[in-house]
Amino acid sequence: MVSSRPTWTGGAATIQCGVVQSDFGWLGQPVGGGTRQWMLPSSISYGLTPKLNLRWGLPGHIAQGGGNSLPLSGISDQSISALYRFQEQRPRMPALAFGYGVKIPSANPRKGFGTGFTDHQMVFVVSRDLRRSAHVDSTRCAHPQAGSAAETRLPS
Repeated sequence: MVSSRPTWTGGAATIQCGVVQSDFGWLGQPVGGGTRQWMLPSSISYGLTPKLNLRWGLPGHIAQGGGNSLPLSGISDQSISALYRFQEQRPRMPALAFGYGVKIPSANPRKGFGTGFTDHQMVFVVSRDLRRSAHVDSTRCAHPQAGSAAETRLPS
């Protein structure tokens, strides 16, 4: 099984060929002005080849409340992505992978739950198992449509 939480970075590991994996989560976060947002994200992944994963990020339930705002609820956007690991981890080399994803607008942008646009994302992932119980990822992410990039480093 390959860990995929948090969904922003999951390392360069891929799922075994022919295996289907699902994940479910709960996310709570402040969105400002005393308002909080709760989500139930989930996805289904499939190991198409030993080095290639396909993933469908399912529409999840979103609820907002608190502060001076009225309670809102709805669904999130969904996404489809692929991750290709082109370099296995070796003693002196981390695992390397490229990914591409498309966000499909299914959320209601009037509620602030999505943009209403199809977004694209490309990622370059470097990951390394340091010990049996330690792993580090570095993901470089570019959003071609917006022309911006973000970097995230999360120990897992």
